[in-house]
Amino acid sequence: MHETGLCDAIVQAILHRAEGRRVTSVRVRVGGHVGGHEIDPAVIDQGFRVAAAGTPAQDADVEVVIEPLSVRCRGCSREAPAVDASTLVACPRCGGVDIEVNGGTEVHLEMIVFEPTEGKPAKACALSHGFEDLFVGERRVHSHSHSGAQTCGRGDDGGAT
Repeated sequence: MHETGLCDAIVQAILHRAEGRRVTSVRVRVGGHVGGHEIDPAVIDQGFRVAAAGTPAQDADVEVVIEPLSVRCRGCSREAPAVDASTLVACPRCGGVDIEVNGGTEVHLEMIVFEPTEGKPAKACALSHGFEDLFVGERRVHSHSHSGAQTCGRGDDGGAT
C-alpha cells in the first residue's frame, strides 16, 4: 500500500523534530493525488497509527488536510479543481489541451504540538522558514508552515526545541 510508505516518512519527519518529546497533535497537508492515486484521509490516519506505534507520536491527534488536485489552462487561464480525468486532458471552457496540473501531489508537515514539560505549556512547533525537504527512505516530506507561525529552533532555522 502506497500510504504505508508515506505515513512512515511523515512519522520519521515528526520524530526528527520531536527529539524524544511526546507529540500530542500534528497537522499534515496531503495532496489528494500523491503517487498518482486518490488519497483517503482515513487510510492516512490508520497508517499514521501503525507507523507511530511505540514512538513519542503514538497517541498524537492527527489532522489530515487534503489538498485537491487543480488544473490551469494556459490558453484561457481558467483555474479549477480537477474533478475527473477529462479536466486533465482538455479545458472544459475553451477545449485547449495545454493544461498545467497544480497542487494535490505534495505532502507538507505543517504543525507539531508537543506535550507540556517541566511546568511549561504545550508548544506548537510550526515549521517555518520555507520548505525543508526531509528525505526518509525514498519519500520526500516537506516541513512547512504559514508565515507568522511560531518557529521551534534547535539554534538553527531548521529544528525543534
